[in-house]
Amino acid sequence: MEAEYMSLSDASREALALNQLLQYLRLQINPPRPLTDNQGALAIVESAVHHHRAKRFDIRYHFIHHYVKTRDIEVNLYTHNSSDG
Repeated sequence: MEAEYMSLSDASREALALNQLLQYLRLQINPPRPLTDNQGALAIVESAVHHHRAKRFDIRYHFIHHYVKTRDIEVNLYTHNSSDG
């Protein structure tokens, strides 16, 4: 769960930087929507109260809470189909 949360935070940081660049170029786009397939990481992102396992995470990864709360970024759960057929 820790690695997924950290990678989600890093991906969100990159998406926000690209979004700011596009806004600087006066292009209107929707807020970034990074996807995760880890429900634990999504729960930590969306929760106002930190999970007991999340308190040992480096503080730099918790910035994502602010951007989800202000709706500058929208994190969604990705569900993949296991039947490749």
